[in-house]
Amino acid sequence: MNGERKKEVRIVISASSPRPAPHRRPQRDTLIRLIKKGTRTTNAMGLLFWTPRVLGILFAVFLGMSAMDDLSGGNDFWKSMSALFVHLMPACAMFVALAIAWRWALLGSILYGASAVCFVYWSWSLVPLAEQLSISGPLAAASVLFLLNWIYRKQIAVVLID
Repeated sequence: MNGERKKEVRIVISASSPRPAPHRRPQRDTLIRLIKKGTRTTNAMGLLFWTPRVLGILFAVFLGMSAMDDLSGGNDFWKSMSALFVHLMPACAMFVALAIAWRWALLGSILYGASAVCFVYWSWSLVPLAEQLSISGPLAAASVLFLLNWIYRKQIAVVLID
């Protein structure tokens, strides 16, 4: 306590502040000028960010909807629920892969690509080619899009600031 000075802190809250807070984001016009000056077009980068994520959501929902055919059988309740649970596992796995890919695009690209290859390997002699492509095609497309997302991540980050 010897030689120490106490500092008094005052917090004043007012309805109108003369200056904007220092932590506020730059204005939209400033961001647009920065984006146009140093990166590619904003629409393409935003599309590159959202397309694989929306494709992953739609694909997982498609897998989940295809599992609903187990409910139409004449089984009792518990057999139907266990069959539904087993057939919803791939959709849940795709949602987990999407959650990982949402944060780490390169890992998502690897997961989606490995899923496509594993499905083709598993179903090579069991399923016709058209059905293989209906499952592995969107997985491969999402894999490529997540890879492009990872490659252009710096340009995408500038676009998504706003």
